[in-house]
Amino acid sequence: MKGIANLLGDHIDGLLDLVSDCVARERTLRPFALAAAANVASYEAIHRFEFDAAQRWQKWAEPYHARTTGPLSAVYGYCFSGLAAFEMLRVEEAERHFRRAYEPAGRSGGSRSYSTQLASAMLGCMLYEKGYVDEAERLLDESHQLGSEGGVVDFMLVTYGTGARIKAIRGDLVAARNRLDEGAEIAAALKLPRLTARIENERTRWNMKANIRSPVQREATTETGSSPLNGILEMTTELYEDAAIRILLAEKTSHDAVEALELASALVARMRAQHRPRAALRAGLLEVAALCAAHGEEEAEAALVPLAARCAQLGLIRLLCDEGPALTKLVASLRERLLHNRWPSEWPTIDEPFLSAVLASAEQTEPRLSTPLR
Repeated sequence: MKGIANLLGDHIDGLLDLVSDCVARERTLRPFALAAAANVASYEAIHRFEFDAAQRWQKWAEPYHARTTGPLSAVYGYCFSGLAAFEMLRVEEAERHFRRAYEPAGRSGGSRSYSTQLASAMLGCMLYEKGYVDEAERLLDESHQLGSEGGVVDFMLVTYGTGARIKAIRGDLVAARNRLDEGAEIAAALKLPRLTARIENERTRWNMKANIRSPVQREATTETGSSPLNGILEMTTELYEDAAIRILLAEKTSHDAVEALELASALVARMRAQHRPRAALRAGLLEVAALCAAHGEEEAEAALVPLAARCAQLGLIRLLCDEGPALTKLVASLRERLLHNRWPSEWPTIDEPFLSAVLASAEQTEPRLSTPLR
């Protein structure tokens, strides 16, 4: 129970010690206890950026999930397997896990059961990034009904962060602000700094009043000696860094653009060193936006190509939309190159329909901001 409490509180230090005690008593503990232990261990591994280990724990736990009454432990297990796969950019595998979480939950408890609403968060996130905005909005509205009982922080990041983003790109900035305010209240009440950071990051994206430290003071989150990296602290800091970069880019001065590029490049380098493909891809697109501001479109366009090609391979449309007009303009330029046979032979190929889909999604979901929303 202590492990579950720590997991829900977004604390990972000491979790493996608790899990080891359960595993040592594998022959005497009930299936639900062993399934819960595996979920705790998977959560810990995901937030140490040990994604394969997270999935191995779920493989070990399969017989215990199957023998546990109710869908909840299996739903968490599938979601954690999916989250680990998603972070490794194994997108099809991740979607299979998220759908397996959502479908058993629905069969067991009806369309609005607690388990269904939990599972809807991660499936909604996946579908959003693939450009299925309508379905994603429906699913995230489902998970939003849980409020402060919305599961682990990763689920809440999506429910309140991505959920608010969808409202904003629909043009309903009042609903977006309300969703973010609710998330901020829950983060404060439950003492969840990572959720607070996501809320502030999203507020920055939509020009809402945000509490961002600038320049960001990076905490000592890297691995030292026998202490493993704490990904919770790392990701919390990264959200503030990401927001600080966006604030610099919004200033539209050459000095701020260069500083933003330096910060973004450092962010990408750390994520690559930590073997975090999804995080590095997203930060890489922000780096391209900063490169465009600092050194112009020609250099940024060339830097965008391998990232856009990766998004195309995986079908991740919204990643390219969500970095704003500067990146969308570069995507349009790439499409023109393809249409007029001006694609350099040394560049990786990208199918024109994918670039058109990105531009269509961006056009259909671009809010018209006349003044800053403060």
